[in-house]
Amino acid sequence: MMEIIKDLPDDTVGIISRGKITAKEYEAVIIPAFEEKFKTHDKLNALFVMEDYEGVELAALWDDACFGIKHWSGFKRLALVTDMDWAKSAAAFVAWMIPAEVRVFTMSEIDQARNWVAGLPLEDAA
Repeated sequence: MMEIIKDLPDDTVGIISRGKITAKEYEAVIIPAFEEKFKTHDKLNALFVMEDYEGVELAALWDDACFGIKHWSGFKRLALVTDMDWAKSAAAFVAWMIPAEVRVFTMSEIDQARNWVAGLPLEDAA
């Protein structure tokens, strides 16, 4: 299940992902949330929270790749919040390719991630 995180700055999209990521949900939740924000902002911030991850459909990966190419330079900050070591490693592996600031946070650091993605210094996160 995917759900939009509320109470973020207008130039920020936040998503919590639980269970298996399906193409149907990706197309119904993620793409519309970002496309709506891109109507009024050239660059966005994104906060992704991965809880209880059970996998991803190949079609959802394809959707993500197509969306990423379309908006390749459309992001300022990307924050991943997860306790899954493989996801942290994957983010670190691809971060250098992404023309945005990328940071990974643990689940216990979710408040810091919210503040950082909003443009606040980490020292101010409480």
